[in-house]
Amino acid sequence: MRAYAWLIMLILLAACAQAPATASMPSVAPPQATSSLVTAAPGTIACTSVRQPAPTLQGTPPYLRPDDHSEGLADAPVVLVMYGDYQDPSSAAMNALLARLRQAYPEAVRRVFRPLPLINQYDKALLAAQAAEAAARQGAFWPFHDRLLAEQAQWRNLSEADFHAYRQGLARQVGLDVARFAQDLDAPDLQVALLAAREEAQRIGLPGVPLLYLNGEFYPGPWDWNSLSTLVRLQALSARQFSQCPPRLSNLTAPRFAALHTEAGDIVLQLYPDQAPMAVSSFVFLARQGWYNENTFFEVRPGLWARTGDPSETGLGHPGYTFVREIAPDLTFDRPGRVGLYNDGPPNNGSQFFITLTAAPQFNARYTLFGQVIKGLDLLKTLPPRTPGEPDAPPGLRIRSVDVTDP
Repeated sequence: MRAYAWLIMLILLAACAQAPATASMPSVAPPQATSSLVTAAPGTIACTSVRQPAPTLQGTPPYLRPDDHSEGLADAPVVLVMYGDYQDPSSAAMNALLARLRQAYPEAVRRVFRPLPLINQYDKALLAAQAAEAAARQGAFWPFHDRLLAEQAQWRNLSEADFHAYRQGLARQVGLDVARFAQDLDAPDLQVALLAAREEAQRIGLPGVPLLYLNGEFYPGPWDWNSLSTLVRLQALSARQFSQCPPRLSNLTAPRFAALHTEAGDIVLQLYPDQAPMAVSSFVFLARQGWYNENTFFEVRPGLWARTGDPSETGLGHPGYTFVREIAPDLTFDRPGRVGLYNDGPPNNGSQFFITLTAAPQFNARYTLFGQVIKGLDLLKTLPPRTPGEPDAPPGLRIRSVDVTDP
C-alpha cells in the first residue's frame, strides 16, 4: 500500500459507490500520502514534487510468476493480480470488472488470475479450476476462464455429472480439442499444482477471495468501475509526470498569447506573465511538452466554468508538481473568459485550468488568474453539462494541441 497510498486516498475521498455487499474483504486504512519540496534550481519556479513514480516493468516484475496466467502488455503501467474461486459469486463480479478494465485500457492494464479453489466451501471449486487449467494447456485459458465465470449462475448449482457435461460443451465452444481437454483434466500434476497453490495461500495468510493486488501491493477497494478506472488512469498518467520544476520565464520574453486548437475551432488566450509569472511559466512549459494535447474539457458547469488540463480526465491528475497561488490585486474574476488555475487547496496549483463562463467574484483570492479568452469563448458556452466519472457523460470538447506565441 505504501507506493499507491496517495492514489487510493484520493479515490476513497472521491468515490461515491461502495464495495459489493458480497465481498468479504478486510478493512485497510491507507497511510497518509507524502510529498517533498523540490529546491528550485536557478531559473525554475519553486514547486513541490508529488510525482508517483511509474513502475519499471522491464522483464518480469518480481511479484509475477513464470506460470501466471497473464493478459496484457509486458510494460503495462498497471498490473492487477486477482486471487479467485470459480464458484464464488464475488470472484465472478470482480473478474467481469477486470476484464472490462482490460478492454477499456488495453495499453495500460495487464491482468493476472491465480486460482484459489475454496474446496471446503464449494463443491465444484476444484473441478472448475481444473477445467480452466486444462484449457490453458491448449492456449485458451482466458476465453475459457472468462466464460466459466460469466456463466457461473448456469452451472454453480448443477450436479457434478451435469457440470462435467457443461465444461465439455464449453471446451467445444471455445474451440478446444475436446479429447485432449478430457485427458488433461485427469493429469495428476494439474490437481497437485492447484492444491499446492491453495496450501501456499493458506501458509501466507490470504484471508479469502476475491483478493486484488495492484503492482504487487494489496488493494483493499473500493471495487466499483469509477474507482478502479480512476486508479488506472492516474497510474497510467504517472509515466508522463515531471520530477523537476519547470523553467521560470522572464516577464520580458514570456509568451503573451496561447491558442487552444480544439476539434471545434480555436480558443485564443491572452496570458498575464507580469501578474502570474509562475502560472504562465508552468502553463507554457506543459504546452510545449504536449501535456495538454488531446485533453478534453472534462468538467463543464454551464453558467460557471469549463475545466481541462488533466490528461486522465478524472479531475485528480497533476503534472507531478504543485506550486503556490499567485493572487494579483488588480486581476479579478469580474467577467466571462477569465482563465484560472484550478486547485484543491492554496498550495496546490498544477496543470488543471478553467475558463469562466460568467463573472465569478467568488473565485477572487481563491484561484490564480493568469489569462483571458480573447477569441472562441462561444465554443465553451454551448457545451452541455459534464461531470468527471459520470457514466453517461457526453464527450468532452477535445484540445488537439496548444501553441504559445512569444511577444
